[in-house]
Amino acid sequence: MGHRYYDPTLGRFTQPDPSGQEKNAYLYAEGDPVNGIDPSGLYSIDDLVTDISIIGGSAGAGAGIGGGACFFGPQACGVGVGIGGFVGGAFGVGVVVGRHIA
Repeated sequence: MGHRYYDPTLGRFTQPDPSGQEKNAYLYAEGDPVNGIDPSGLYSIDDLVTDISIIGGSAGAGAGIGGGACFFGPQACGVGVGIGGFVGGAFGVGVVVGRHIA
């Protein structure tokens, strides 16, 4: 089963997870392999949901801030929201990449 030995009696791996991202290095998908599947053992569905939430939240916040341009008319509103959403989303991508590099 991959690079690590699994002890079915304990329900745990006998070597640490190579990703180094788990709170408990001997658990796969933080003890929830039904909802946290990952064939490589390095990225769970919870990580994906967190990453999407960070990017979406950042884009939404940026769009909301850019919405302040609506005070100057509909064209400025569209430009402000679009640019704000793009910049916020780019910031979110940077946070996600940094989270996985660190």
